[in-house]
Amino acid sequence: MRRMTIGNAEKISKFTYRATNNGDDEVGGIIDFTTFTNLEELLIKNAKFDSVDFINTLSSTVDFINLEQNDFFGLELPATFNANSNLTILKLNNCGLKGTIPSLAPFSNLERFQIGAQRYSTWTNSGFLKVLKDRHGMPYPHTSFSGVAEGFAVPSTLAYSSYRYNEMDADTINTILIAYDTAGGTNGTLDIRGNFMATPTGDGLTAQANLLTKGWTILS
Repeated sequence: MRRMTIGNAEKISKFTYRATNNGDDEVGGIIDFTTFTNLEELLIKNAKFDSVDFINTLSSTVDFINLEQNDFFGLELPATFNANSNLTILKLNNCGLKGTIPSLAPFSNLERFQIGAQRYSTWTNSGFLKVLKDRHGMPYPHTSFSGVAEGFAVPSTLAYSSYRYNEMDADTINTILIAYDTAGGTNGTLDIRGNFMATPTGDGLTAQANLLTKGWTILS
């Protein structure tokens, strides 16, 4: 992100930053939203950061976060998220993130969660992942999200969730399905597609069957 000075941050309710040239001129760095005490919407695109811990500096007034298509290559999310009962949308697709997905339980009214398409493959020849591939010389295979945190849980309010095109083993897929089944939500959509996303087994299959009876659509 370019260096900038923002006055009266406490009066800003919407923060939007879109870097030009797919972020080729970005210099990285760290951002802190602590002083944005009345922020409601955050959209950042094509930026480059050295940490994504700024997510936990956002005010609990924020109800919309869109961080799709940023250069978070090789970064990991915080181990836990701070509680925010106002957040309804969280998008983190196509950023080059890796590691473990924290529990979503702190977002008690979350409706839409997208964290897919982090995994680079030999056929990544378009879109923002190609930008990251060309910029970083991403090795094949690029490690994406591969697991979820211990005690992973989700709120019952989730209506759409996408974990697609990461690289997750059966234990992780099972844990995700069980979390959604346990939450008790109905009529949602859960996307766990991808060539490197394992097929559920055992209790995961049982949870998937339960979700289908609750009106869920499971894309796998």
